This record gives sequence, C-alpha cells and structure tokens, in this order.
Amino acid sequence: MCIRDRYIGDWQNKSLKEITKDMIEIRFRQIGENSPAQANKVMRNFRAVYNYAMVKYEDSHGEGIFKSNPVKRISQLRMWYRVNRRNTLIKHYDLAVWYQAVINLTNDAIAPNRETIRDYLLFVLLTDVYKRQG
Repeated sequence: MCIRDRYIGDWQNKSLKEITKDMIEIRFRQIGENSPAQANKVMRNFRAVYNYAMVKYEDSHGEGIFKSNPVKRISQLRMWYRVNRRNTLIKHYDLAVWYQAVINLTNDAIAPNRETIRDYLLFVLLTDVYKRQG
C-alpha cells in the first residue's frame, strides 16, 4: 500500500477544492499521533501537488482556480513536527553486504538513475566526504 492510499486514500475521489484547511489539520494531527515524520511527509507531498494545481489550472479568464493551499495552515500555526534526523552508520561487519548491494545497482525502467546513485554512494564511501562535513 502506498503512502497516499494509507493516509489520504479516502480523499482520492474528492476534488482539490473539497479538501479544506480543517481536513488538512485534522488529518495531519491524526497521522502525527503515530508518526510525526510521516505526517510531515504526507502533507509536504500534498502541498506540492496542490501548488502544482494552483499554477496549472485556470478559469476562462486566466485566473487560477485554486486561491490558497490549505496546507498553509500547518505553517501558519507552526504545527510542523520537529523530527530529529536519523544518524545511522553502517557497521563494519555490514559493510561488505552493503558494498555488494551498491555495486549491483543498475538502471531500469522503474529507477533510471540507480547508477548515478551507486556512483555517489561509492564516492562518499571512498572519499570520506560525508564524515568531514559533519
């Protein structure tokens, strides 16, 4: 089940105009009860889709049909959850398995940029760039 279906799947048959600020706030709080990071992610993604629609869709006079993004309420009320960034390291005994998995990354129709990601991960590993930045 994808994130959209899990958290806002019941909104799929609604038009964007039907989704209100109150609905956004309530759903944000509901998701945040179990996973603050997921609540942030769902609403950031919804906000991006809504922002696209605000620019893309116009009435016959060239005016946008969506005037305000309802996710804006989360920012206005300073409701976004403060989530600490994960700081996980690959243990020395897991490095060989991780390295082999990275080496095996190849582009395909689903992810045409895996080889770029592979090269980046190897670059970071072999040059120790990430450690120096922290």
